[in-house]
Amino acid sequence: MKSHVDLVDASIRELQRELVALAAPGDWEELFKIIHRPGWTSVAEFAFATGLISAARAEIRVVTELRQALLAGSRQVAVGEEARK
Repeated sequence: MKSHVDLVDASIRELQRELVALAAPGDWEELFKIIHRPGWTSVAEFAFATGLISAARAEIRVVTELRQALLAGSRQVAVGEEARK
């Protein structure tokens, strides 16, 4: 049976893989090509696209803050463990 530390380790590694996949260039490069095609885009499509982009960026900022909080909290635990020894 895996320890709780092993389970947290596995979860963090999966999170890392998911974030790396999110940043992979393939889909982004395709999107850049699409938006530069003639006729892209109407005013409504522009509003839709910019709304999605804005929301995605806000979510990325939240994920960044969560990662920073996880790391900061983990550092505090590590310091507390050292002080108890």
